[in-house]
Amino acid sequence: MLVIKGKGKAGYLTGSTLSPPSTTTTYDTWEAENSTIMAWQINLMEPRIGRTYLFYKIAKEIWDSVQDMYSDLENSFQCFEIRSAIRTTRQDSTKYSKMIEKDRMFDFLHGLNYDLDEVRGRILGTKPLPSLREAFAEVRREEN
Repeated sequence: MLVIKGKGKAGYLTGSTLSPPSTTTTYDTWEAENSTIMAWQINLMEPRIGRTYLFYKIAKEIWDSVQDMYSDLENSFQCFEIRSAIRTTRQDSTKYSKMIEKDRMFDFLHGLNYDLDEVRGRILGTKPLPSLREAFAEVRREEN
């Protein structure tokens, strides 16, 4: 909005700069400026979002639609997207932590002496695998 105001073209977004009749000499100038502002708007968006606005006729339509869709004023869609991203991140984080824990368990068990094969087998046969802390405690008990 700052750039558009700076260019003296805010009326295209607010609706105060109306399209003149197509038969007037000012129509071509209005159409060129409107198209330029529409291009600025769309080019500032992520391509997958911007594509949905290519078929609007005037810059104000894009402006109003984007405000309705992405405004911070109780925008349920935006809140849903953010909460979904957080939930997915948490789920991925949990899966990643479990994977790292499992890798550490395998590294730990691989590093055991051959005389601890029996305890290694017992731990690997446990469903689900115990935590690394529990496996370490089991190995210590076996050693003692």
